[in-house]
Amino acid sequence: MSIKKKVCLIIVIILLVASIVGIILKNTIFNPWVTNKDYLYEAAVNAIIAEEKEKSPDRNVSGFHTFASFHRFGVQKGSNSSEKIVYVWINYQSYYVESDQIWKSTGGSHPYKVTFSNDEFVKYEIPNSGGNYQNEIRNLFPDKIEEDIINYNSPENLRNMSDDIKNQVNNYEEYEKIINKEKE
Repeated sequence: MSIKKKVCLIIVIILLVASIVGIILKNTIFNPWVTNKDYLYEAAVNAIIAEEKEKSPDRNVSGFHTFASFHRFGVQKGSNSSEKIVYVWINYQSYYVESDQIWKSTGGSHPYKVTFSNDEFVKYEIPNSGGNYQNEIRNLFPDKIEEDIINYNSPENLRNMSDDIKNQVNNYEEYEKIINKEKE
């Protein structure tokens, strides 16, 4: 084997090893996305609902309950090993009971950036809904998911989330009793 062929073979082997090492590093050390923290989505939704309940003027009315539907965009490593950031779209709606009827209360639908430390809720951020909405999303969310979030804000997706909430309301036992009482 000539010297040129040996050098080429060595270069190919070095490039192959470097590529394999690069792929491994990209998928482990340098990958900010976390795949084994799906329970944080539920924790994020619960934290948002708890804050919503505290702010609602109807929170002390009989039968007050908040229902939510959400879409997952990803969980990312934070600035330190204990911090995780959850990216999720949450659509929520509160209801209460008055005069044996179910009434809508407060609600909302936003993409959220929710920060956790040691799996405990720390804070959330949402984009301002002014004329700079898309720029707000681009500033708040990672490049990898910003287009997904912008595109998720469609009438069809939001209607599907609202329909999910309506199904939750229809299947909520306390409200089922009220509806069945009305039919009697």
